[in-house]
Amino acid sequence: MSGGRTVAIELNLGEVSQYHGLRCRGLVRPRSVVVIEKLLAEIAAQDVLRGRLSFAVCPIDNIEHGVIHLADGGQLQAPIAAHKLNKASHLFMGVVTLGEVIGEAVSRRFENKRRLEAIMLDEIANFCLMKAVNDLEQCGAQEAQRRGLTISGPLSPGEDGFELSAQGTILKRADAEAVGVSITSASMMYPRHSLTVVYGIGQSMPVWSQLKNCEDCRSRDKCPHRLALEA
Repeated sequence: MSGGRTVAIELNLGEVSQYHGLRCRGLVRPRSVVVIEKLLAEIAAQDVLRGRLSFAVCPIDNIEHGVIHLADGGQLQAPIAAHKLNKASHLFMGVVTLGEVIGEAVSRRFENKRRLEAIMLDEIANFCLMKAVNDLEQCGAQEAQRRGLTISGPLSPGEDGFELSAQGTILKRADAEAVGVSITSASMMYPRHSLTVVYGIGQSMPVWSQLKNCEDCRSRDKCPHRLALEA
């Protein structure tokens, strides 16, 4: 278990402007560029972006009938994950979050009728969350290498065949409390700019991208995380 780590997220106008959620018909409007520059300056000056991650490596007892049985007695009922990770000996469970401050900054802008800024700041936060997932994946690769194994591609609850009810199991084992992430009765996370991801660790694990997972998801046309990956 990692116990919580800080994620350094660096931003610049060029890469942020390439994010799908901030573009219109492939371009960023001049007015939008001005707003993005303003928001990036505020993010830097006010420290409203605080990325953190936590994770754990859990041995797998067995995988059968669409259920991943962990050695500690826990279970993940996830048919797609069970199928894709059927060669795994361990499960790498992680959570990434940007904390409460960025979400509060978005909400204040909506309350103050600064809707354009609110929407753009929320999109920038989504972009940063995906960058934080890259850091999490690097941690997973290091854990696999330490064991002389390899790491699979990523999977997240909420995708088809991987129910949101798995969030609680992942958050508990990844020590989400260490980075200030909790879960609601509806299996949603707080703060809202948070994401759970699992990877399989084992011999010769198959590798795929998160974008590949999105191809079969019914929410692919409106999911901000998929749009970030396509940017």
